[in-house]
Amino acid sequence: MNQETDPGASSELNSPVPLPWEPGMPRTRAPERLSLTNNQMQVWMAQKLHPEAPYYNNAISCSLFGKIDPVHFQKAFQKLVHSSDVLRTVIQEVNGIPMQRVIPDLVAPVHTLDFSALPDPGTEAKNWVQQCVQVPFELSKRLF
Repeated sequence: MNQETDPGASSELNSPVPLPWEPGMPRTRAPERLSLTNNQMQVWMAQKLHPEAPYYNNAISCSLFGKIDPVHFQKAFQKLVHSSDVLRTVIQEVNGIPMQRVIPDLVAPVHTLDFSALPDPGTEAKNWVQQCVQVPFELSKRLF
């Protein structure tokens, strides 16, 4: 990103308030609804047939060491979500036909959990992740 495409690039991490997206950031608008890809159709059909099964839940965890500035982390995550349609896509039925829709301006808050006060923080964090991936998410709702 440079000053020509994003006038706020030089000050983007200095703003005192997290922004849902950066002002001046170029964006193309996708059609309101699109047909599903073959893979999306398979995921949708599997969820329709077995709504209680978390077939496509995937979890990735990583450990971050050192001090993390929550405001900067939130801004970085929001910028990632803003730049990636797949993170803002939901599947909704229109007259019984599943269609994908990209939520244009999704505010994506970062929630933090602190396991450090527990006797075994690493195990507690892993257990929490395992519980989360067992809960199927609704394709018609935003992921986070």
